[in-house]
Amino acid sequence: GGFVGMVAMFFVLWWFSPRKVLSLTVVAVCAFSIYFLGGEDYRAEMATVTDTEEGTADARILSWQTAWDMFLDNPLGVGGNNFQVRFPEYQGDRFPRGMWGRVAHSLWFTLIPETGILGIIIYFMLLYYNIKDIFEVKRMNSLRDSPESRYLYHMSIAMLASLAGFFASATFVSVLYYPHYWYMTAIIIAIANISRNRQVMSAADELKGSIAIPRNA
Repeated sequence: GGFVGMVAMFFVLWWFSPRKVLSLTVVAVCAFSIYFLGGEDYRAEMATVTDTEEGTADARILSWQTAWDMFLDNPLGVGGNNFQVRFPEYQGDRFPRGMWGRVAHSLWFTLIPETGILGIIIYFMLLYYNIKDIFEVKRMNSLRDSPESRYLYHMSIAMLASLAGFFASATFVSVLYYPHYWYMTAIIIAIANISRNRQVMSAADELKGSIAIPRNA
């Protein structure tokens, strides 16, 4: 999960980089360095990324199937942290032993059965407005403007890469109730409000400068 998140993050950074060839070269150098310096154990672990028939990958897929069955029976949700409590009721013959207390190993397959339809809608609305704010900050700021504007521009790209990395990893880890996404949401809201306030102040300064002052005033 961590490896997939890192790949997603690097892809976003490359996609929005104004120097794509240079950034791709840097990413490639980092990737090869990690691969060759990681040792045999690391390379063997990475070789299992696409293996869905054995080990934890197979167990995750079976857990997700169980989560989906749980959601179909409880479209309004079973309640926070209750997937692991209700797991044995829906595991069927997918697992050789009782799965009480085991999590879904996925943010999405924790969200779906535990919060139900309303929770899914609210969560995706929050994500939609986060992404909307990020692109608004990116649009309102430029690399050719002031240092403050360049800083906000880079912050927008950083937050977009952070979301991509987080959700790519979260697909394979039960982090729905971890604080990381909520910290990112707070930062996104803050930089969006700062950008809007700077825009209003800039417009006010331009308006003030365009008003002619009478000579006899």
